[in-house]
Amino acid sequence: MSEEKLKELLKEKEKQLYEQVKSILNWLEELGDKVIYGTESEEQQAILEFLKKTLIVRREQVYYPRDRKWTTYYEFLLNTKPMVWVTSSSIGTTIGFFTRDYSFAKCEWEWMLPAEAGMLIDAVVDYISDLEEPPIP
Repeated sequence: MSEEKLKELLKEKEKQLYEQVKSILNWLEELGDKVIYGTESEEQQAILEFLKKTLIVRREQVYYPRDRKWTTYYEFLLNTKPMVWVTSSSIGTTIGFFTRDYSFAKCEWEWMLPAEAGMLIDAVVDYISDLEEPPIP
């Protein structure tokens, strides 16, 4: 495959990814509105709907020596192709492909989350933090 053809293919894939992420962001904002403005029941429903579309929940603890404290981060990998990940502040995706010389190339995109979507993720984190066992979607 020529380099020009590869660039063209990547541009087309970028457009598809952008549309996919835009759709997911709209969905996250709708769920976030339920968390912010809805009843307690609607908030619970939004959290569970998000978890149903979550394939993997990753929890990472980081120690900051300067602050002398641990911080816990959650990352949610959604059940989409290609996989989209969400944190309380951003959303992103990665695609990889082999080049003509059989080396592996990777492209990653990341966008900031709108406030409503961030509120949803914070509510989900609060929900799963209170559980003794992690939820099984």
